[in-house]
Amino acid sequence: MKILFTKKLFYPEPTAQSLDFALELKKNGHDVQVLTGFPSYPQGKIYKGYKQKFFHRE
Repeated sequence: MKILFTKKLFYPEPTAQSLDFALELKKNGHDVQVLTGFPSYPQGKIYKGYKQKFFHRE
């Protein structure tokens, strides 16, 4: 099954716990994609290793 997971907060943000859920879905054979913003919670600054650009795939 193809799954699009949309979340405002996602890994590596400290309160985001959705990565484990997405990885478990993938482990069970699902095609999982995540749509989220650039990691910037809680200080409002983009995390090191990320650059604000229109599209980024990991």
